[in-house]
Amino acid sequence: MNDQTVFNSIEPTVGRMVWFRPNGMQSTQLQLLDEDTPCAAIVTYVFSTRRIRVAVFGHDGAHFHAGGSVTLRQPGDGEPAAPQPYCEWMPYQKGQAAKTETLEAQMKDAIKEQPDANPDSNVSA
Repeated sequence: MNDQTVFNSIEPTVGRMVWFRPNGMQSTQLQLLDEDTPCAAIVTYVFSTRRIRVAVFGHDGAHFHAGGSVTLRQPGDGEPAAPQPYCEWMPYQKGQAAKTETLEAQMKDAIKEQPDANPDSNVSA
């Protein structure tokens, strides 16, 4: 998968894991060990494909309430405006989405290439 790959949005659902990237104030509250390492988060509510509510876990494993809704970056999105906190999909999830889209496209192409499967269509009147 490269940076030029174009994805459809990945549909968020309750219970899925995402990465949480806190802003400065939240970083202090989470007591991060490394500012570059994201926190684990579980989707607890879905407002849309780009707005979710999450339960966040700091690097020490302690639970942190991220507040109302958080932006969910989708594959292919540009860098977010700092210093807003946001969530993003993990690389594995992006890879799985890319594989799924590739397979769906191959299936559509294969269906288009098949002759009409209706036996009545070959009967002349």
